[in-house]
This record gives sequence, C-alpha cells and structure tokens, in this order.
Amino acid sequence: MQVEPSEWKPSGDAFSDAIERHKKGDFETAERLYRRLISANPGNVVALNNLSQIVPVDEAKTLLEKAIYLRPDYIDAHVNLARFDQVAGDIESAISRLETAIQCGANKINIHSELGNLYFTQKKIPEAISSFMNAYKLSPSDASILERIGQIFAFSSIASANQKILVDQALHWFEKALAVDPTLSLPNKFIGEVLEGRGRPALARSYQARVTRPQPVDVVNADANGRSILVLLAAGLGNLQFNTVISKRHSLLKLQMAYSTEQQLRDLPSHDMVFNCIGNADFLTPGLIADLKSFEDRSVTKVLNKIERVAETRRDLLPELLKGIPNIVVPDVALMPIDDFQSFQLDQNLSHYKLRYPFIVRSVGGHGGYAMDLIRDGEALAAVNFGDAEAVYCINFHDYRAPDGYFRKYRTLFIDRELYHYHLAISQQWIVHYFSADMLAEAFKREEERRYLEQPELVLGDRAIHALRDIAHRLDLDYAGIDFTVLPDGQLLVFEANPLISVYPVDPEIFPYKTRFIDAIFKAVDTMLSA
Repeated sequence: MQVEPSEWKPSGDAFSDAIERHKKGDFETAERLYRRLISANPGNVVALNNLSQIVPVDEAKTLLEKAIYLRPDYIDAHVNLARFDQVAGDIESAISRLETAIQCGANKINIHSELGNLYFTQKKIPEAISSFMNAYKLSPSDASILERIGQIFAFSSIASANQKILVDQALHWFEKALAVDPTLSLPNKFIGEVLEGRGRPALARSYQARVTRPQPVDVVNADANGRSILVLLAAGLGNLQFNTVISKRHSLLKLQMAYSTEQQLRDLPSHDMVFNCIGNADFLTPGLIADLKSFEDRSVTKVLNKIERVAETRRDLLPELLKGIPNIVVPDVALMPIDDFQSFQLDQNLSHYKLRYPFIVRSVGGHGGYAMDLIRDGEALAAVNFGDAEAVYCINFHDYRAPDGYFRKYRTLFIDRELYHYHLAISQQWIVHYFSADMLAEAFKREEERRYLEQPELVLGDRAIHALRDIAHRLDLDYAGIDFTVLPDGQLLVFEANPLISVYPVDPEIFPYKTRFIDAIFKAVDTMLSA
C-alpha cells in the first residue's frame, strides 16, 4: 500500500533516512529504522503509520489503531485502516473510517474519490455523487473525476422513474470530461448510445468514431461442454438480447465490430461459430454492412444472421421484402429526413408518400414506443414535434381494435426459421406493450394468452399460421421474430419483423402456463448453436 504523506515530521536524520529507504523499496532497513524510532518514542504516530505499510496485516492494523489512540485526528492512519478494510472486504468499516478522516479535516482528491467509489459499490448513489463533487471542487479539470460522476448518473438512471433527468445529468458530466479528454471511451460510447435511442444515429457515430480502436474482445468462458461463439455487436443500442437467449454453457467472445481493426479481426481467438447479434437495421451504415459482409465471406465457421438479411428488415424496406406473401397486410412506410418531414408538415401532401390519416410517426432507431405519435388529422401533423431526431418513419395505421374494445398484439419468434410463439398482450391502448398492458389485472387476458400458446392454429387460424411460416422463410434469418395481430378477415397485420424481437423468462408462479413455451425457445436457440 502507498505511504500517505505525513502531516508533520519528527526531527532527526533517522526518520528522514527511514522515509528515504522506504521510498526506494529497501523495506528491511526502513522497518529497522522505524522500529528504532518507535522504541525511542512510543508516541511517534508517523513512524507507527509508516511501519504499518511494510509489515504483516495483523501487526499493521495494531500499529494504526495505536496511532489513532494516541492521536484520534490522525488522518493518514484512518485512511490506511480504511484500505486494509477494503482488502478484507469490510466495505462499511472502510466507509466509516474515510468519513472519520474527512471529519478530521482530510480534504484531498484521492480520499474523496476513494470514499465515492466505496459508496458506489454499496449503491449509495447520492453519497457517491456528493463525494465526487467534493473531489471535483478540488480539481475541476480532472477528466477521471468528471467521467466518474457521469458514470454514477448513468448507472443510477437504469430502471429509474427519473431516467431522463439522470441520463441528462450523465450526458452533462460526460461532455465535461470529453472537453478535457475527447478520446475517453466510456463517455463517447454512452453519449453515442443515448443519441441512437433519441433518433440521432449520425451524431452518435461522431462520438463513436473517437473511441480508441481496437476495443478488446470481451471473453466470457463457460463449461467445457459448450461451444465457443463469436458474438458480433453494434457500437451502441442495436443488438439483440444475446445474454438472455444464449445458454450460459457456451463461451462468448464479444466483439464490437465498429471498434475493431483489420488486424484484430485477423487475430481473433479460435471459435466454433459466429452469431451476428446486430439487429437494428436503422444503425447499419453502408460501410458497416460492407465490413460485416467481408468478415462473413472470410469466416471459416458458420455465421448466423447474415448482415444483408438483417439490413432488409428496416421498417421502410419491410413492405417490399414481404411483398407477395399471401394473407398479410404490411402498412406502407415512408422514411423522411427531418428536413423533409418538416416540409411535409407544411404541405401535407400525403399521397406523395402513400400515406393517409391516421398514420404513425416515430423517430428512427426507436423501439418500445419511444418517440411515437398517432397523427389523426392535419392539425395534429402540423403540431407534432420530434425535437432533434434526424429522421422519422411515417407508417399507415390500421385500426385493429377488436369488437370488445381491446387491441391485441401477438409475438412469435423465428428460430432457425421455425415458429415459437411467445406472448399475447391485450390493451385498451393502440400502443400495445406487454409491460404496460396490465396482463395481471384481468384474468381473461392471461386465459386468452394461454390458449394462444397452447393452440396457436386454433386462435390465429390457418391463414395466419401459413403467413407466419412464409415470413420466417422470407426473412431467412436464424434468429428473428415478429409482432403482429390478426384482422377480422383472417389476414395477418405485420407491425415489425426483425432480430430485435425480445424474449424474457417469466415468474412461473405468476405465469405458470408460459414457462414451457419460453423454455422451448431457449432450447431451440441452444440446439441451433450446438448444431
């Protein structure tokens, strides 16, 4: 452990010689000199503190406790005991000792930062932020402190009711860090990811371009009986949920393609298979598609989810991709750069874009209903504001409300081009998501979902089932899915079909009827990966 600078020094050449020997790593001589000083003056707290740094732990802690007994406000001893506590895993005690050191007058960047990090490990977010703010006041241009404050805000935003406020705080501090050091990877990655989610992929790429290349391959080793899978990832959002669907028995080599280099791609560790988990076609640039295609062509192992197939699932390309499949309805979609959309708001020439009221407007890149409005008339079109979004989709809306007043959205996974039904969400709102459909509130919803999972042919009808099979083969992806509903005439209305369709485990006590169907999805993925 590092010797804390003493607040005062006893006079005499012996102490100076001990410090010099200590700094040079001559611990044997330093120890002998410190002990001689303590023998001559048992109250020499600085010698007690410094000796504690070069002797076994048990004796070291005794020496520090004695120093604190002799001088309760001796900051260095409190700090060094805190560090011993950290090593021992006693974080609460370490926090208490650092708090005491600060109460005794400690006002150093490293002490505030250490305390902030300890608070952070204990998820004491306000305390962690306060500690790093104290460090920031002492060194307002320290990029590492600015970055850490941003990181804490970013972490605290996860699953928070105040997510946007906390994310905006993270952006503020990360931008301050980048003003000092534009090459910092974490701030550039985070800002890029947020911008993607807010419909600004081009600006996101300007941040991602500053990330140091290559970024290391993240290797997650697993059981010997599993396979080694190279997982290709996008720089930001745009990835399918591979951590959920890939069995933990497989080893993963996670590679962010946008941050790779040719040399890194040539020197990749050995692997049994490549799984392209980049699933959001909105974030695929021609350059990235070309790089991925080149990598696929050179790969000596099987590649799942070829990138050209993924690119075809973009919302505005989907109608053409699925054209000619019987018994489906794929709404017309117009992709507009924001300048074109703003002009469209003025001239409202719907026929030019094959649109009619009502239609949906949503920002590029978004999923989960983010930045999404239903435009029912010209007044609503003129008033809608998509802020800083770089482009939007306009999608003709089909009123799919059933006679009972509810909207239904079905989800089916395509694993190796076979159908695996996952869930049915029933809502009184036209934007239907399982998490907001309140499926627990009314028993009929879960009963209807159970029937769908157990008897999909009966619930959906033969026309819809055949359409789903045709779509699975037309997509020609190893892992993908579809959100859809069934219209009164038996046709299938497609909402989206792409690799980002998610699936999660459920609580078997709440949804006992779903477990075996979700298990079947995970087993199908595992079978595909093991083939």
